[in-house]
Amino acid sequence: MARLLEELTSEAIDAFNREETIVLLPVGATEQHGKHLPVGTDTMILKSVLERVLKDIDPEIPLLITPRYTGWQE
Repeated sequence: MARLLEELTSEAIDAFNREETIVLLPVGATEQHGKHLPVGTDTMILKSVLERVLKDIDPEIPLLITPRYTGWQE
């Protein structure tokens, strides 16, 4: 399941329920942080925080029910 805007098609975005959909828009400054850090440091931190938030609010749970446990027998 795509969870990032850049992974979605325009049709998928149009299909969102606008009353129930929550959009998180992480915005970080591109600025110098001294000689030891890249100018994208704020954005990198925000991306990391967003990844953790996505895991917490709606984790994807892979599920497989094998035929053995559904009563199917060969």
